[in-house]
Amino acid sequence: MGGKYKTIAVFEYAYQAQILKGRLEADGIDVFLGDLYSVEAEPGASNAIGGVKVKVRSEDVIKAKRIKEEIDDREIVREPINCPNCDSVYVELDARTPEDFKALWINIKHFFNNIFLNESKLQYHCTECDEKFVK
Repeated sequence: MGGKYKTIAVFEYAYQAQILKGRLEADGIDVFLGDLYSVEAEPGASNAIGGVKVKVRSEDVIKAKRIKEEIDDREIVREPINCPNCDSVYVELDARTPEDFKALWINIKHFFNNIFLNESKLQYHCTECDEKFVK
């Protein structure tokens, strides 16, 4: 086995590199994180330092890149939720105590739909116009 390490990814934040490192190590790949401690000590200097470098042995580069691509493909980009009444983006998950039985029933219904039918609709609250809606 060669001892030379190659960089397969660079991240601005240490936690991002740690996630990939954990996944690679779970598949038996040795990982070294370059500049990890420098970025952790001074996160604002990450760009100047060049970020946290995820390095693997030369013979593991192809396997590691495939795993990284697999992780990248699974990332979910969530669109912002807008209020259907006023189109505001100041919307939050309605975690307040239900004001009436109907609101409680809606939350229970969506909870069970999410578990059994894999529907992830939740009740939201617009802080601009006080509208409650399900999405």
